[in-house]
Amino acid sequence: MEDKDIFDRILDLVKDYISEKSLSKLIKRFEDQGKIETIEMGMYKNEILPDELIPLLKQAKSLRKFAIELGYLETLSPSIGELTQLEDMSFNNCCILQFPEEIGLLTNLVRLDIGENGYEQLPVSIGDLSKLKTLYINDNELSVLPASLGNLANLEYIYMNVNKLKDLPTTFSNLHKLEYLSASFNKFENIPEVIFSLPNLREIYFEGNQITNIPPSITQLKQLESLGLYMNQITTLPSNIGELTKLKTLHLTNNTLTALPSSFSELQSLEILTIRENSYNEIPKPIFSLKNLKELVLGSPNLTSITSDIQELENLEVLMIFSSPISELPDEISNLKKLTELKIINTSLSSLPENIGNLDTLTNLSISNSQIEMYPESLAKLKQLKQLNLGKHDFNLFSHDLKQWIEELKANGCDVS
Repeated sequence: MEDKDIFDRILDLVKDYISEKSLSKLIKRFEDQGKIETIEMGMYKNEILPDELIPLLKQAKSLRKFAIELGYLETLSPSIGELTQLEDMSFNNCCILQFPEEIGLLTNLVRLDIGENGYEQLPVSIGDLSKLKTLYINDNELSVLPASLGNLANLEYIYMNVNKLKDLPTTFSNLHKLEYLSASFNKFENIPEVIFSLPNLREIYFEGNQITNIPPSITQLKQLESLGLYMNQITTLPSNIGELTKLKTLHLTNNTLTALPSSFSELQSLEILTIRENSYNEIPKPIFSLKNLKELVLGSPNLTSITSDIQELENLEVLMIFSSPISELPDEISNLKKLTELKIINTSLSSLPENIGNLDTLTNLSISNSQIEMYPESLAKLKQLKQLNLGKHDFNLFSHDLKQWIEELKANGCDVS
């Protein structure tokens, strides 16, 4: 049977179960490709697939992707295992509470997305997908993972956010090609030691868990570039954290840190650091040694001042300070010659440095929920702004020069609020 005939029969089977938008996309894709390479159906309105659909798809030899997303599908027939030509399959945001073991027959799959369904376990046969590189199992009710996942020797990316996981199988140590692991919003109390043996891990995320400490063995991850740990209960970092010499991004927001170890200053590849909503009384000193830092997000209910040391961050482009009782900024902040974005939100700030206008690279200035009543005239030097937010202020009370400056910004397309 020709692809055109197969496609027409597929349309007859599914047209009453998918949205008009999805139907139009399906038709256009076939017209553009001239063959059946991709079948994607959104807003699928039936609890089962038509009996004839899988046999028809099986005949489409060029079919590589089959996806049903955001639908009411509850049951997946074992015949799904007959679609062995598939390389990409997605049943995301459906209602499938159990996937058949026959899914393991799809040995050409490179990408599998079965997130947001609500199932409590994965089929053991998932470990037979020997070519799989990317696996999405987000937003389900998983409390354990099958040991067979350790057989996925080619797996590079795994997303397992928003489940009930407390640990990972020891067989994860076999996933030597794994580069990306995201296990945020689970029930981990520790980062599983098993992942520290994975030589190619570049990004790991355990945000929104119940982790209290980071073991020194994390420094075995010599290729690690991004580490996400916000919204945990971490009180300290390991004293040897400076050994993560390739780390570029570190998210520590919403923990209970009071200080950072001295070796933190050795993270010279670090470019992005978010460390707001912690418990430090001052900006931890090792931060000021991070010469390549480009983005710094601060904030603590105990942080009362920003010292002149901030000028040491000579490559800083973005500085954000949230929810801190600071009352002033040091004059030396004007030495941050590469700063393009400055946000100061919900503080006790009562004034800005007179030389704030020297930050002539700024394109975004936002200062809200502060106690500032008068702004320095030097603000009018900031000609490059694309966004300006000075909170709830009556611009009519500004000086003539500042009012003129604001009008010029608006005329140049700046978003003023």
